[in-house]
Amino acid sequence: MWREKAIKWGYLIVLLNAAIAVMNVGFGYGHYVKHEYWTMAISWGLSLMNGWVAYWQWTNVRKYKQELKELMWKTLSSPSEVLR
Repeated sequence: MWREKAIKWGYLIVLLNAAIAVMNVGFGYGHYVKHEYWTMAISWGLSLMNGWVAYWQWTNVRKYKQELKELMWKTLSSPSEVLR
């Protein structure tokens, strides 16, 4: 089903966006040490954006898992005549 693939890809997207967000925080700190405030602000802004995308995708993954669980219970609790 497409939900299982969406859940797997969603976890990958969450992981990558969270890793990029953490790396951007580190880059921003490096710019802060060098007194490059504009590039620091851009790095931290990108970090916030990637963190937001990771959170948004995490909520989508949770929604897909809940839909999959409801579909599974609906299928298992239905009589076999209804499923034909």
